[in-house]
Amino acid sequence: MILISDNQLDVIHLIVNKWGQHQSITRACEELNELSVDLLKLLRKNSFADYDKQIDKIKDEMADVRIALEHLEIKFGNYQKEFDMKIERLKVRGD
Repeated sequence: MILISDNQLDVIHLIVNKWGQHQSITRACEELNELSVDLLKLLRKNSFADYDKQIDKIKDEMADVRIALEHLEIKFGNYQKEFDMKIERLKVRGD
């Protein structure tokens, strides 16, 4: 798991306040789509010659998505309760 420092959170808060809700939502959608595309590219590749390069691209997009999720949490509030419920459901159902 990556850790987000207080200084990094301060930067994210500044950007969220500057952007507003519409731009934060738009950016989150864009970043999630970019991660999805790079994951699918990894699955489609017939040759794994560029495997490490593709993994680096995926990690870069994961970082963007994590920042976008922080934006959404600032805008919409903490979702710990929903997260905990999902984990409990996974434990019970195993899927």
